[in-house]
Amino acid sequence: MIKFKAFDVNEYDYEKQMEQFQTEFPQAEFLQITGGHMSPERIWFKYEPSGASATTDKKTVEKLQERCDRYEKALTESEKMYQKQMDRFLNSEMNESARSHCESQLKLLFPAHKAYDALAAIGNEGSGDE
Repeated sequence: MIKFKAFDVNEYDYEKQMEQFQTEFPQAEFLQITGGHMSPERIWFKYEPSGASATTDKKTVEKLQERCDRYEKALTESEKMYQKQMDRFLNSEMNESARSHCESQLKLLFPAHKAYDALAAIGNEGSGDE
């Protein structure tokens, strides 16, 4: 079963945690960096634990779904906030660099939604919701 791991750049020992993770899972694949100006920056990896079971118990699926729901809510709220800022900037006389910054932050959210969709799909495997 494919899993995802995020490292919060604001944690003082994230580099040590990443190094340990990469030693434990050398086949882990870097996905992307999310976050930025208004949200914590995170580094995401995709990996498959060795000897991982093809089935997921119901409790694990429920936990994953709860996490996915929290992430979706946070992403949706963040996207609304950035869209509101973007609308305000576009309708005002803000300078070009402020407008450009807001556009770049908004673009960062869309890959995060793709990651959420991938996590949600994993959570739905075998749950009968497919």
